[in-house]
Amino acid sequence: MRQYWRKSWPHATTNPYPDEVLKVFPDATDSEVDQTLDDAHNAFLLWKDTPFSERKVILQRAADLLRERATD
Repeated sequence: MRQYWRKSWPHATTNPYPDEVLKVFPDATDSEVDQTLDDAHNAFLLWKDTPFSERKVILQRAADLLRERATD
């Protein structure tokens, strides 16, 4: 199943208006995909146990950074 998914996934970011390719990404190896999935799962396990009050501070800081960098 993973091979099918990997082969069918687009490996580029495209601006749809002029149909311009903005960035092409290299294929990931099976071990890189597995590591990425493991990392995401571990991050989820930590996040789900983070109290709401801490999540709020983290997300507010992320929002502040996005606003600061909106013109970059």
